[in-house]
Amino acid sequence: MKSVISALSHYEPKKIVTNEDIAKLHIGSKNKEWKIYTEDDITAKALRAWIHERKWADQSENAATMAIEVVKNMQEEYGKEIFDNLHSIIVGTFTGPYFYPWISYHVAEYLGHSGATNDINNACVWFITGLHQSALLQKSWSRWKTLIIWTDVMSRAIDFKNPKTGVLFWDAAGAVLLDYVKSNFGVQWGVSASFPNHLLSAHQKSPFYGSETMDTTIQLNGPDVYKFGVKYVVEVIMDYIKKNNLDISMFDYLVPHQANANMIDEISQKIWIDDKKVIKNVHINGNTAAASIPLALSQHKNSFSPWDRILMVSLWSWLAIGLVDIIWGS
Repeated sequence: MKSVISALSHYEPKKIVTNEDIAKLHIGSKNKEWKIYTEDDITAKALRAWIHERKWADQSENAATMAIEVVKNMQEEYGKEIFDNLHSIIVGTFTGPYFYPWISYHVAEYLGHSGATNDINNACVWFITGLHQSALLQKSWSRWKTLIIWTDVMSRAIDFKNPKTGVLFWDAAGAVLLDYVKSNFGVQWGVSASFPNHLLSAHQKSPFYGSETMDTTIQLNGPDVYKFGVKYVVEVIMDYIKKNNLDISMFDYLVPHQANANMIDEISQKIWIDDKKVIKNVHINGNTAAASIPLALSQHKNSFSPWDRILMVSLWSWLAIGLVDIIWGS
């Protein structure tokens, strides 16, 4: 018995935002060193991460409406009966429109679902940890179908005038339906690891932080996140391969978290995987947090063949890293 991805889908807002559009928001803004950024500065910052465009949710959309849209897309492609015998709905987000009710309740209301619902906030790493933990739960239950959704409107968590984050994070939703069936396909194994040091190199304060004047947008120490993210992701991958007597050549695809194309390239080079096997969408979507891997999977699903072995790895800064090894089904 294996946990198998029986359906997957994604949703992207329709508005495309180019580097030139972002640059116009920055013109005349200053950083703490009082440097005035120009349009060329901002475009160069985006291109260093190989981001050319991204999608922006409009004012009628939020993380909950995008979650429902991705479910509608799944129904349209696979049929409404795909959700028959659905046991649970789990949503990963940290940009929900409400602290409560959870987004999973909004999805449950749309589907007429009366089973288990849950929202989890684990930032960018949530796709992998959610998939891994759901597979473990299905194994203990020996049954049940789980809908897992990742949805974030990152454009509302950033300061457009901060070039460290304003060019990187954007909006999308992705979803997989995880079934538990007798099969050799599906989730082979997963790893969830944490490296809790330098906790505030990537953070976002909540309204309950306690300060009367504070910045609640995402704060990022890019060089630290890049350096330690590459280091620990490579360590987790190589440790998994060694402990399970595998070889990187056994994997047909690597689907990494889409944080930065240079970061993806460096990780790929350090684990000796052919660049042709590496799935990327950061150039057209930016960093969409937890939605980045399911979005990339859904966008490229027609490229995969039965028995393809896919290694997926995500990271939140370097504090949490998740890895899942799956064999693609028919």
